[in-house]
Amino acid sequence: MARLYPLTLRVLGRSVLEAPGRQLYLGSRHARRLLIYLCVVPGYHERQILAPLLFPGYPADMARSYLRQALQQLRLMRPPVLLRTDRQGIQMDPSQPLVVDHAQFMACDSWDVASCREAIGLYRGVFLAEETRETAAKEWWGWVSDMRRVTDQRLSLYYEKCLADAIAQQDIHRGWGLAEEWMREAPHLDLPHQMAIELLVEGGRRSEAMHLFHVYEERRVTEYGCKPGEALYALIKRLHQSRPAAPLPGPTISPVFQRRFLTVLTIKLLVADEEAEEGILRYVQYYRALAESVAAQCQAVVHINEEGKIELRLGLDAQVEDGPRRALWAAERIGAKSPAGGGPCPPPHHPSRAGLGRYGWPADS
Repeated sequence: MARLYPLTLRVLGRSVLEAPGRQLYLGSRHARRLLIYLCVVPGYHERQILAPLLFPGYPADMARSYLRQALQQLRLMRPPVLLRTDRQGIQMDPSQPLVVDHAQFMACDSWDVASCREAIGLYRGVFLAEETRETAAKEWWGWVSDMRRVTDQRLSLYYEKCLADAIAQQDIHRGWGLAEEWMREAPHLDLPHQMAIELLVEGGRRSEAMHLFHVYEERRVTEYGCKPGEALYALIKRLHQSRPAAPLPGPTISPVFQRRFLTVLTIKLLVADEEAEEGILRYVQYYRALAESVAAQCQAVVHINEEGKIELRLGLDAQVEDGPRRALWAAERIGAKSPAGGGPCPPPHHPSRAGLGRYGWPADS
């Protein structure tokens, strides 16, 4: 019995066939395509289906003849590839140890984060990267395109799951790394760019998000001949609508309404012109101290105006109606503590008079 050699076929990226310790090469492109198809699509395949897939445009008998030649090249491989054949069809021998990266990739669980990470690690590039529309026949290219579409959809599920997990864990650095990697692997897909834009906006990088959209939009149009999908345009529309509007100028308010009324209690010293400056200063100090003691009890502010008069300003922290009541109370207290009211006697011949006035005071005073 022939010895069985395990084979590994990698079709994500450029196709590679490996046996233990060596890489296998197939000189014929058609033999390589036949082996890839048999490995990627397990099961029994009728020759009448395989022949037009691999050799389209030829008469049926000629296409089947070319298929037999490709099959013979596979039988001559060393180490051998075990096949089961009959006059009607071909399949890989189930006893042949075989690992196909695409099968492993598709078998990963898209609901499990660890499994999704494993799948992303298996992905080396698009399915059969060496195949192009220009070098492949229409039938073969149609199959390759279908496989790429299915693979891309699966890859999107894996990346979306890992990216959502990174965002949920508030690991923005890992999330952005996944988004960049996904955009490199799928430069033609909307979803990775859409999630990257959302990630940038979430991080307060709105201008970078808009730049990314415009670059992607231009690439889609110039390289792929179509615009991004409606979902991405809807996202950009929402971003424009949610942009903070420039603050509108506030309404013009009359200076009258920019003021509030205060009650001012004024203490005016009645002194003769010939009084010495030292005596006046003593009276100012005396009544200022008296005013400050009363002000602390009625929540007033003591101020010396330009004329040298002592003022108690009331109403800074109260309604307008409360200012006069406080001022009257303060005037009574000052009068009771002044010499005329029985208070301690300051230097003689210097009576005082408290006057009550109402002034409009700027709000920012």
